Amino acid sequence: MIGMSTYRDWHVGMKLVCVDASGWMNRLVPRKIYTLSAIGEAFGHIYVGLEETPNKDGNKLHWRASRFRPVQPRKTDISVFTAILKGAKEKASV
Repeated sequence: MIGMSTYRDWHVGMKLVCVDASGWMNRLVPRKIYTLSAIGEAFGHIYVGLEETPNKDGNKLHWRASRFRPVQPRKTDISVFTAILKGAKEKASV
């Protein structure tokens, strides 16, 4: 069982990616990005609410937090492209 401390850095508004969409409701999409709207503990598990998964009556559904992980921002890195251009320029000057 995972404790709340594992999710202590999670906060409302953060982006989560779905890593486990299995289950009978089939409302989650693998690798889709969701927005955290609530987090809490019940029945020995941590649950999250998501902005993108409203129930038919307008309430938010809650999912086990273990189905998600925080989105890791990537820094833009164009070094691979500049290396390709540098190689092309060197070949052109020979």
